[in-house]
Amino acid sequence: MTDRPLTPKQQAFVREYVGRANGNGAEAARLAGYTGNAETLAAIASENLRKPHIASAIAEHREKTIADGILTAQECAVLLSGMATGMIGEAQPEGGEAPAKHATRIAAINSLAKMRGYEAPTKTEVTGALAVEVSLSPEQESALASWLLIRDDPRVRSILEEYGA
Repeated sequence: MTDRPLTPKQQAFVREYVGRANGNGAEAARLAGYTGNAETLAAIASENLRKPHIASAIAEHREKTIADGILTAQECAVLLSGMATGMIGEAQPEGGEAPAKHATRIAAINSLAKMRGYEAPTKTEVTGALAVEVSLSPEQESALASWLLIRDDPRVRSILEEYGA
């Protein structure tokens, strides 16, 4: 941006042009407090948009608006956690919010697990002897052991007991 400061009306024009007016210069001029008929407002907008310091301010404002609209990983985790725990519900067509459906909560849990690097193993049928060495982080190992304990499978429990888990 150039060193030339924007007047309060120009600042309002930039804000409205990027915001409520959605790129409509005449509407941005009206919302910013400029007066006149449609032709006059269009002329004011055109003049403002030709000024380098205003065009630069619009570009900067757009960049900031876009950057502010992107969720961070932490924000995603917070929203998914809210869905998973049922603290955040689902929007209803008629307005308001209803408790999250079971499928939505499970999907949120799965998304959180993937974000954290935990994925439940898939079921595999072994038709012969196979030895595989797998290296897991302590967090992954703990998550896998917890997941396996949840399952009500006597074979899994006996294997875990055999390995002292």
